[in-house]
Amino acid sequence: MFSLPELPYSYDALAPYMSRETLEYHHDKHHLAYVNNGNNLLKGSEWEGKSLEEIVKGSYGKNPGLDEFLLHLRD
Repeated sequence: MFSLPELPYSYDALAPYMSRETLEYHHDKHHLAYVNNGNNLLKGSEWEGKSLEEIVKGSYGKNPGLDEFLLHLRD
């Protein structure tokens, strides 16, 4: 299972460019939803218990939508 790491800085560290409330929501809700949804998708699959690197390497080419998403991460 993957977990959301704590931020290496305080929630108000990006002020005045981003408010504490915005960063809290973005990290604690938005990013956490990605982690939770990913963990739920992995349950009972061949990828459960694998590292992120193993999942990416093993699934590449099997899902065009995922491949397109992963390619955008490189940019």
